[in-house]
Amino acid sequence: MSENKQRYMLMKFSVLQHQLQAFDHDSTDVGGYAYAWAHDLCPVLHEGVTWHEPFQNEFEVSGEDVLTVLNFLGEQWDAKKAVTFYELESHFGVHGSARADGPYTRWKLCRIVRYLALDGLRFDRQFWEALLENGSAPSEALSLDRPLRRDEITPL
Repeated sequence: MSENKQRYMLMKFSVLQHQLQAFDHDSTDVGGYAYAWAHDLCPVLHEGVTWHEPFQNEFEVSGEDVLTVLNFLGEQWDAKKAVTFYELESHFGVHGSARADGPYTRWKLCRIVRYLALDGLRFDRQFWEALLENGSAPSEALSLDRPLRRDEITPL
């Protein structure tokens, strides 16, 4: 394991320990940033927090991947077009849970969508309902917009 990866793992543990303490004090203060660290997703939307910046290349899901999905969803939102999770998968070349024609997989899209939902930046309730509607999304995506649970950010 590289030295930078070791530093990343130590920082991840530290961030998540801090986030767990904050969650135990007030769970509404903890969201996307903690989830991102816990699920190896670069928390690129949190510009005011710099803990992740030296480790951007260590995250399994890159900031670029997150921004690409955010930009696509933002374009749909701006055009007032509802998009389903299956349409999101189709746009990114994902064909179910087992096959993809590019760098995205169902699991990667689920993690990105969960991060965006927890961050609560831009989209309204109707947008999330359309994206995650039963019958238009796989079962593993149906609850991606629920509140953060403590077990989602436990470091061990």
